[in-house]
Amino acid sequence: MSFEPLKLPVDMQTDRARYLVPLNFATNFVFFRDEADRHTRLFTANYWTRYGATDVRLWCRLFGQDGRALATWTKNAEAPNPPSSSTAVRCGARFNLPAFAGQLFVHVVGAAGHDNVKYALDLYGDDGKTLSATHDANSWPADLYAGLPAPAADEDVVLWIQNSHPLAIPAGDIGLARMGPTGSRG
Repeated sequence: MSFEPLKLPVDMQTDRARYLVPLNFATNFVFFRDEADRHTRLFTANYWTRYGATDVRLWCRLFGQDGRALATWTKNAEAPNPPSSSTAVRCGARFNLPAFAGQLFVHVVGAAGHDNVKYALDLYGDDGKTLSATHDANSWPADLYAGLPAPAADEDVVLWIQNSHPLAIPAGDIGLARMGPTGSRG
C-alpha cells in the first residue's frame, strides 16, 4: 500500500524533494461567475519572483454551483513588471460555458518565499454600472475583514460570502459595521 496515488501529481509540486512543505500547497478559492451581463476576472501579482522563483504557473479549476468541474487550465504567471497578471478573463466565454456561479480553485506551482495566494477580483457588468470591491479569502479567522462601498439612495450593495471550510458559519458570526471611529459591530 502506498499514499502515492493521493499526492499531487509531480508536475504540480513546487518542492518535489519535500512533499509536505507549504509551498506545495499555495492555493486559494475564488468566487467566480459569468452570466448574461455579469462577469468575473481575477488579477494576481507574481510576487514569488522577488523570492527567487523563475517558473511560476497558475493551475486553475473552475467548479460550478453543484461542485462539478467545468474547466481546468494552466496559465504562466507574467513577469512582475507590470506587477499584475490576468489569470482568467470571462472564462465562461473562453470555454463556451453556459451561465454559471461557482468557485475557481487556484494552485500556484513554482512559488517561492511564501504560500499565500493574494488576488484582486473584478466583478463587472456589461452596462458599466457594476462596481466591485473584494477581499481575498484567508484560511485563518479574523475579527474584521474588508469593507464594502456605501451605496447611494438608488443603489444596492450585494455581499457574497465565500466559505471554503467544511463547517457552516454559525448564525450571528458575520455582521456589518460602519467604518470609522464611531463605527460599531452589528
